[in-house]
Amino acid sequence: MSESTLRALDDALQAHLSNEEPGQMLTGWVAQVVGSSIEDNRSFYCQFTADNQSFHVTAGLATVSKLAVADEWNSDGGDDD
Repeated sequence: MSESTLRALDDALQAHLSNEEPGQMLTGWVAQVVGSSIEDNRSFYCQFTADNQSFHVTAGLATVSKLAVADEWNSDGGDDD
């Protein structure tokens, strides 16, 4: 990711957090994305993090995200349909 895109994303996340939670400061973030290639029908996965973010913060955020998704997925009573 380019430095300008990384900075714009970081600024946007900080602005959103400041709007949603006044007085709070953004201290870390993880963006996990998936894309597909039209040419060969393959998917790719990427993860981006705040500049100079430590491994333990990135791993912790990824774990919390995984647990939140699992909780949301299972909140419908466990029906897989």
